[in-house]
Amino acid sequence: MAYEISLINYQFKQTGHGIDVYSYRLYEELRKHINVNKIEINQFMNPLLKNIRPNFLNKNIRRKLFFTLKKTSIKNKNIHVLEPLILQKNNLDIPKNKIITVHDFYIFDEKQMMKRLERFNGYLKKVAYRDLFNNRKFYDYIKKYDFVFASSKSTEKRLIEEFGVDSDKIEVSNCIIPDKFQSNKKEKESNKTIIGFINNFTENKTAKLKVFIEKFKQIKDDSLEFQIYGRGFPFDDLIKDDPRIKYLGFLAEEKIVDTLNSFSVYLSTSTVEGFGMPIMQAKACKIPVLCYNGDIPDLVKRNTLLWNDENLEEVIKNRLWEKIDLDKAYKDAEECRADNVVTKIIKRYEEIFV
Repeated sequence: MAYEISLINYQFKQTGHGIDVYSYRLYEELRKHINVNKIEINQFMNPLLKNIRPNFLNKNIRRKLFFTLKKTSIKNKNIHVLEPLILQKNNLDIPKNKIITVHDFYIFDEKQMMKRLERFNGYLKKVAYRDLFNNRKFYDYIKKYDFVFASSKSTEKRLIEEFGVDSDKIEVSNCIIPDKFQSNKKEKESNKTIIGFINNFTENKTAKLKVFIEKFKQIKDDSLEFQIYGRGFPFDDLIKDDPRIKYLGFLAEEKIVDTLNSFSVYLSTSTVEGFGMPIMQAKACKIPVLCYNGDIPDLVKRNTLLWNDENLEEVIKNRLWEKIDLDKAYKDAEECRADNVVTKIIKRYEEIFV
């Protein structure tokens, strides 16, 4: 029996990290197999709010305006909502059937909230605090969906125990690793041991990145090199006296696979991640991963070398990442290939939507 599904998110992005890229990859893979369309809130709202950046402060505005003006876009439809902060309580009965994907709880984590609020003052700070506090309410509605996909076992567990989601109506669904992420088996161009970082510099990454840089500088080993890629590096002054540490700017999407394959080891400094796609992409390329032992899904951080403030010096000096079983790490990544992920999702669609 034929059925149509609408994926809904604020935006669908081809490059970068996070929910927007997850949404793009899922849509592109699903459309190879089923009748699916996408509803992109920002695409509709940007002309109306062209002078306002689509950050967390005005998501509330965009969401309310969109469903005031475009409520019919989901009326009596089968929808898959790709993050919790989309459907308000009074809109939950508009679609015919509804599925949701939940990645993490980062948006109302108290520590992260306080860091985000530092950028605002006065009235704007009050508004931002109110919006962030209200974000938790959207998670209280998740149990009203027909089915829930969680990005990890830990997310699944918390949704069941804290937010009352029925254990029979939830399962883990991994993010998708594109097939291009493979070992290219090229001979390394440098005889140095290259530790590589490709990511953004958000609050959950910079604290431990600074710790790593400071420890790296203390270890006087000229055979080591640390290459950092990303937009808006915050520690220029910290690295200017050590030529082994190279900030190389933003890395274009088409160069990521070759650059990953040039590393001896990939570094993750995240203290918390809903998933951790950069780690999995490195594992898919059979590059060993140095992973900070933070709040990261088990599938992602297993078969990596876990580091913390106490063992970091030993890890770097003795190159402990060389003991990682790369074949096992690669098998972890294979669980996130499109065929495996999409087959599982379509099976649930057929149960709920047909």
